[in-house]
Amino acid sequence: AWENPVTLRNALGGDIPIYDEVFVIDSMYDFNFHHILVDSVARLVPFYHYLQRHPHIKIHIRKDEASLNVSWPVSAQQAAAGHFIRRRVFDLLGFPPERFVSGTLIARKLYLPNDIDTEETALNASVPVLAKLVAAGPLNRRRVFDLLGFPPERIVSGALIARKLYLPNDIECMSPLRHALGLHQLLKLLQTKAYKEVKSGTCNSSTHKRYEGWPRVPHARQKTGKITPPNRGGKEKKRKDVALPSKGANIIIQARGCYLPPSANQTRTYWRCLVDSQTQQLQHAVEEVFPQSNVVLANNSVSTPLACDIALYRKAHVVIGLHGAAMTNVMFMRPGTVLVEIVGNYDLRMLPVCGFYGPFSTVFGVHLFHYYYDGVLDADSLNMADVVKQA
Repeated sequence: AWENPVTLRNALGGDIPIYDEVFVIDSMYDFNFHHILVDSVARLVPFYHYLQRHPHIKIHIRKDEASLNVSWPVSAQQAAAGHFIRRRVFDLLGFPPERFVSGTLIARKLYLPNDIDTEETALNASVPVLAKLVAAGPLNRRRVFDLLGFPPERIVSGALIARKLYLPNDIECMSPLRHALGLHQLLKLLQTKAYKEVKSGTCNSSTHKRYEGWPRVPHARQKTGKITPPNRGGKEKKRKDVALPSKGANIIIQARGCYLPPSANQTRTYWRCLVDSQTQQLQHAVEEVFPQSNVVLANNSVSTPLACDIALYRKAHVVIGLHGAAMTNVMFMRPGTVLVEIVGNYDLRMLPVCGFYGPFSTVFGVHLFHYYYDGVLDADSLNMADVVKQA
């Protein structure tokens, strides 16, 4: 703690802002719906009520869109949408824009969630068992660091100042299984907030009318969708898998449009989007294969309140869409439902353990199926009817 942080600022040079307390949830790609939820907000959830009770604590975010090359149309659209994507989440959680800071700053007190420190310093060594742990801690670490070739003088701990600080929290293996409990805490918090929003009529405006519930279609009747209120305490109810009904199944098709006209897209990346005609083909195929189902086309607009999307996905039996951030909505689906992820390339993101939505679906009990086609070689080879039949 610095008694006079101005001295530090003068030493570092530049007009660096000074804050009393800052809570850090930085993550790469935080302009993306998946990464802001899973990599940033999930780290905040265990401290949510503490942050709400102490509104003077600023929350530091990366605003990674600043690193994008906006001369490229795709990056320009991502950069423009980043602020609105984050605001959908933070508005639902009740954090106003003025709570957030980014960039270089000085804080008298800094909170780093998920930061790993030398825990033995906090142990009560007067307790025999804990005394043994305290004594063994340095020896256990040295066995590891000696093998890796890091001498003792390379290792530091406690309060310090660094001109350049590395905070490795970016997991190359993106498996959400590493922090499943945190994701469930996040789900519970978001559902609680969404329930109140939907109950207040937020999703009943003409703009968001389809989110009020599932629309009636000529060949099926479906009751208005509602979010089940969170458990108010007491004995936890056993969760049951959701069976696909023979009639009236709720199916979401995720529309992922192209940032560029088809002629301007490179073949190698073209599988990541669907032109309007392909989306229509997919919708018609769903209606043909599931003639007695309710079909909704979800465009995941940043102008739609997040609570309304949560209500929509909570009632879904099947969701079909391309690999992308919108797949994160699987966390709002009920256990036993089905997610069909269309991929035109198979890489680390699709692996069952270290990938994105395979383990992510596992955390929430949703069945994930990959529909793979060679989109790199032939982006137009996607057979929509075959996709739906496999689903």
